Amino acid sequence: MTKHIFHNLDPQSVAACYHDWTLISASFPAPLAGIAPFMPHEALRPVETAPGETNLTLMGMAYRRVDRLAPYNEFGILVPVSPLETRQPPEIPVYFVLQLPVTTQEARDGGILIYGYPKFVAQIDFERRGERIDCHVGVEGNAIISLSVPAHPGELPTVDLYTYSVRGAEILKTRIEINGLSGSLPGPGASYSLGDHPLSDDLRKLEMAAIPSSSQYAPQLESILHFPERIQI
Repeated sequence: MTKHIFHNLDPQSVAACYHDWTLISASFPAPLAGIAPFMPHEALRPVETAPGETNLTLMGMAYRRVDRLAPYNEFGILVPVSPLETRQPPEIPVYFVLQLPVTTQEARDGGILIYGYPKFVAQIDFERRGERIDCHVGVEGNAIISLSVPAHPGELPTVDLYTYSVRGAEILKTRIEINGLSGSLPGPGASYSLGDHPLSDDLRKLEMAAIPSSSQYAPQLESILHFPERIQI
């Protein structure tokens, strides 16, 4: 671990402390035109990483020890967006959450009610294959998506991030502080595959490239999930 995020922290001041978890992620180029129909508010604008293009980030997370919650797994499909407050490039990455399936009902309910996250209950399993880590997501035996990432050694500090989500007519912003080391790899290495679930068909419409721009593996992290704040636009 690289810093002491829980030092002098009042546990009642934050939504949850995550003491031990693993992350795999990869970012894949995708055309802005395909993502636009899935953005629920015109103010949420994807970051343009190349002309007419952005990156979609796929994240698999295995939470082994969490305050107030039983262990669970989660899979995120996220779009980098410009900060609504400044419209300037963010100092800390900002994402809009397109999908966020989880493996427990309590994680789903809290994520929807408090954060407005698009959560649903799914099967999310991790598999180690030699020097690769796979994450498989499905519902009732129907595969949605699988992500495979090289298990490169952790060398770089992980980065805090913000998420935007929509709850009713409100846009919410949430800070997530993350502590730990990750292994990052630019270019080819990670891969994904889509299944036969209806959500898989929606993901095909996003037209993600087959070759990623980068991938990440962090075997042991800790983090703080803050309560969301309402954003005025």
